[in-house]
Amino acid sequence: MILENINMIKKLIDLFKKYSRFLSSLGLVSGLIITPFTLTRIDELSNNLWIIIQIIIAVLGIVVLNYLENKIKVGKISQKYSGSINFWFALIIQFAFGNLFSTYITFYFRSSTIFLSWPFILIIFALLIGNEIWVRHYSRLTLQLTTLFLSIYMFLIFFLPVLFNRIGNDVFIYSGISSLIFIFVLVLILFSFTREKFIKSKRGLIFSILGTYIIVNGMYFLNIIPPLPLSVKEAGIYYGISKVNGEYIFDGPTKTWKDYFSIYETFYKKENKPVYVFTSIFSPTKFNQKIIHEWQYYDVVYKEWVTSSIVSLDTFGGRDDGYRTYSMKENIYNGKWRVNVLTLNKRVIGRVNFEVR
Repeated sequence: MILENINMIKKLIDLFKKYSRFLSSLGLVSGLIITPFTLTRIDELSNNLWIIIQIIIAVLGIVVLNYLENKIKVGKISQKYSGSINFWFALIIQFAFGNLFSTYITFYFRSSTIFLSWPFILIIFALLIGNEIWVRHYSRLTLQLTTLFLSIYMFLIFFLPVLFNRIGNDVFIYSGISSLIFIFVLVLILFSFTREKFIKSKRGLIFSILGTYIIVNGMYFLNIIPPLPLSVKEAGIYYGISKVNGEYIFDGPTKTWKDYFSIYETFYKKENKPVYVFTSIFSPTKFNQKIIHEWQYYDVVYKEWVTSSIVSLDTFGGRDDGYRTYSMKENIYNGKWRVNVLTLNKRVIGRVNFEVR
């Protein structure tokens, strides 16, 4: 009976190995579909604990894999177990990174202005797809630590602002330094029992991690990385906005189906009437700070965007649907307009595009 059970387990393991790529792809697709519905607020404790657990799994997988590989190399573990050890621990590491990247796609996509942040969103998606392809290469130390560094960095970019209840260039810099320190400590741990492997990988590892650090910083200061944990939940352009019994009443144009697929919503102005732009900004609890509505028009002569006015607005965190606020502009003229929704340090939270006729 025991022998039959052992044989059955071996058959199941062989079957899993045979179809592991298919099962992994199936898990990728289902994860992309399910994750947006299971993840709620970016400041939710359970969501952040989920990310931290996945990082811990990845770290333990990397440490144990390298430890066992070293034991095989010095002859303390039989060479015949090498293939199984690499397969299973690479699978564990892949599982953790896959969960992390699918989570990051959800959070960063919710916060992004797609016309600005598409390169960064594309990179995360490429990492998620690459995670399925690289599984056999997760035994390589440089790939392990570079992917782990990026995973931690992407987490701290939005987790530290949640902890500090503010967003800013200094908080972003802290997230990068903290990620580098974490990787440095992990390297010291791994170096204690994989010294020879580190000597071979030293140059590539330094180049890869520092290169990743520089690229992420470049994307941040070029306004490509969304300013998490802030995000626009709702935005629109109206003829008038009033507040009755705590609820906003909107007087706006009737939208056609074309407006939902157009970069610039067509807005027919009313004579001697101002134009209102409404935004609902989500921010974590106690995350209270000012935002900016930057009104710009497109100068067809000089072919550039010109700032017409800047309005500073207060926001208060904690509301699931975001803090609602608006600005208005009088004497608006025909042409292309946009209202950039910015943080005080000019990070783009969202944008409202419209064409006045």
